[in-house]
Amino acid sequence: MSIKLDLTKKFLEDAKVELTDKNLKKYFWKIWKNPRHDGERSLRLTAEGYIFLNTEAQLKFYQIDFPEKTVFTNQLLIDLDKFISCPWFLTTESIFVSREQIAVQLILFSGDIWKFTKSKVKSQERSLTLI
Repeated sequence: MSIKLDLTKKFLEDAKVELTDKNLKKYFWKIWKNPRHDGERSLRLTAEGYIFLNTEAQLKFYQIDFPEKTVFTNQLLIDLDKFISCPWFLTTESIFVSREQIAVQLILFSGDIWKFTKSKVKSQERSLTLI
């Protein structure tokens, strides 16, 4: 079963929304920016999903502001999807993550998501060369 589907069920339970197939399908498409089922990544939220999880499901988010205007490229968004393993939401000024460990990592990079993703890519490349 898909991690996003499991998370959606848990969020509906936390928000006290009746867990029917109709509600599950409706909220699945409402919550996730990329609603594909396969794979455990791509936990990016829609604006509506972020508001629902933050207010109705009472999921705690950590806001990390960007130090300067950030340009979003497709590669950056793909890397964020790959390396952020919790529900997250992105605005032009900030990123909101639901896992404290990821928030601390982003804070250590002063909110610079470009440096964060480059570091993660380099770390992944190093680990592959050690194999």
